[in-house]
Amino acid sequence: MNKQQKIDKQTFKQIFRDHFERFQQENPGYNTDYYTEVIEKMLNCAEKENGYARYRCMECGEEKIVPFTCKSSFCLSCARIKLKKG
Repeated sequence: MNKQQKIDKQTFKQIFRDHFERFQQENPGYNTDYYTEVIEKMLNCAEKENGYARYRCMECGEEKIVPFTCKSSFCLSCARIKLKKG
């Protein structure tokens, strides 16, 4: 992921942090446990403190930490992963 993509993902998440609660108040159909859970999963996606896998190269010993993702179709991080694979 390049620097611009990381900025875009963080901007996207910040919009939801700042405005989703008000959106739910103004649109009661979205004020359900389902939508709240989807948004919470997206906001916590790919955050190292929520879990990760650690990989080590058997040749050079270099380690890489890969945070777990939420696998949500709504999530910007996961959508990019799916687009690259498909």
